[in-house]
Amino acid sequence: MAVPIYIPKLGMTMSEATIVEWHAAEGAFLEKDGIALTIETEKVTWNIPADAPGFLHILVGKGKIAKVGEIVGQIAETNDELQALQQKGPAAAETVSGPPKTETGRAEAGTGAADSSKPQKAAPASPAAKSMAKKLGIDLSLVTGSGPNGRITEQDIVKYNENKSETRITPLAKAIASDKGVDISGIKGTGDRGKVTSDDVRKAAEPPKQDGAPSSGITVIPVTGMRKLIAGGMYESIQKTAQLSVFNEVDVTGMLEFHQQIREKYKNTEDARVTHTDIMVMATCRALKRFPIMNSTFTNDEILLYDWVNMGIAVSVSEGLIVPTLKNADRKSLLEIARERKALVEKARDGKLLVDDVVGGTFTISNFSMYNADGATPILRRPESGILAFGGIKKKPAVYRDALAIRSMMVVSLTFDHQVTDGAEATQFLKAVCDYLENPSLMVL
Repeated sequence: MAVPIYIPKLGMTMSEATIVEWHAAEGAFLEKDGIALTIETEKVTWNIPADAPGFLHILVGKGKIAKVGEIVGQIAETNDELQALQQKGPAAAETVSGPPKTETGRAEAGTGAADSSKPQKAAPASPAAKSMAKKLGIDLSLVTGSGPNGRITEQDIVKYNENKSETRITPLAKAIASDKGVDISGIKGTGDRGKVTSDDVRKAAEPPKQDGAPSSGITVIPVTGMRKLIAGGMYESIQKTAQLSVFNEVDVTGMLEFHQQIREKYKNTEDARVTHTDIMVMATCRALKRFPIMNSTFTNDEILLYDWVNMGIAVSVSEGLIVPTLKNADRKSLLEIARERKALVEKARDGKLLVDDVVGGTFTISNFSMYNADGATPILRRPESGILAFGGIKKKPAVYRDALAIRSMMVVSLTFDHQVTDGAEATQFLKAVCDYLENPSLMVL
C-alpha cells in the first residue's frame, strides 16, 4: 500500500503551508528518511522526510498551498504501484488527522472507502527472481511464473520487464505529448531509469531558441518562498492599516556606558552576553506597560489590548527577513531576554524555527544600527499596531548639560496604526522609549 506524505502541524496556530520544493522528480526513488519536500509557513521552512523507501508520486505541486493533514504525495512500493497511482489522475485532496499510525509509527495512505479488490497474493519466486524484481521495482503479484507450480523465475522477471518497458513514459507525459503533437521517441527521459516525465515533454515542446537573437537585458527572478511571503505580508499591511511614522533623535551615550558595565561584570559568563538589542527590548517593554494602547490589535469594531508583551525581533537571514517572537518579554530580566533572544536568533539563522516561534507577536522592533543607516519608516507587521526601528549610532556634537559635547546619537522611528491611536499618545510612547535608552537606570523603577 502506498505511504502518504502529508502536511504536518508544526505549531498550534498552523493551518496551511506552501510547497516550496520537491527534492525528487515524479517517479524518482526515495530512500527512507531522505528529504522528500520542503514546506514553508509563516516564513518558516521545514523539511519533510520520506517515511518509507519507494517511488514518489506528487499530488500537490511546487508553489501550491496545502492544508494541515492534506496528503500532498505518495510513496509507491513498486513501479507498478506507481503507474497505477499515476493512472488514477488528480483527485480531491485527502487529509489525515493525527496522522493515523501503523504499529511501526508510519502513516498509512487513506482510501476514503472500503476497497473490495484486495491485492493478489504473489506466487512463489526464486531468490534470484525476488532480488531482480526488487531492483527493477516490479510487483511480483503481477508476474506469471513459468516454473514448477507457477514458481516465478529470473527469466519471468526479465520477460515481464521487457514487455512493460516498451514505452517508458508517465501517463500524464503521454497525454501532454499527444495534445502537443510531440514525438516521444527522441526525448531523453529524466525520470526513474530514463522514464519520460511531463517536464521532459514540455521542454521538448518549447520552440528552439534562435542563434544571435538580441537579448532583452532583463533578468527574471521568480518571487517564491520567503520573498513571496514577505511581499504579500507587506502589501497587505499597507492596504489594511493607516500607517504613520514619527521620529526622535536620542542621546544613547548612557546606554553604551550601561552596556559596557554589564559586559565587564559578566565577561566570564558565556550565557550572559547582553547586546544593544536586548536593552532596546527591555526599554520597549517598559514603555509598552505605560502605554498599553501601543500593545494592541485593531479589529473591525474593537481594539484588543494585551496584558503581555510578545516581542517580535527582526532577524536578517540569507533568504530575507524573519521575525521570531520573544514570548512574555515584559516579565523577563535583562539577562533572560539576552539568553532567549540569542537562542531565537541562532534558530532563525540555522533554519530551525518552528511556527510557534514566529507567531503571537504583539509588538516588533528592528535594530539595523549595524548597517549604518540613520533611520527608517518600518512597515507594521499585522495584526500588531506598532513597530520601532533603531538606526545607526553616530558620534555628533550635541548640547549636554547646557554645553556642547560629542555624544553618541541614534534616530529611533515609530510606525503606528492611526486607527488605534493618535499622534499625541504615539509620540509620548516614543519619548518614553528614548528616555529609557538615554538613562537605562529608569527601567528598574
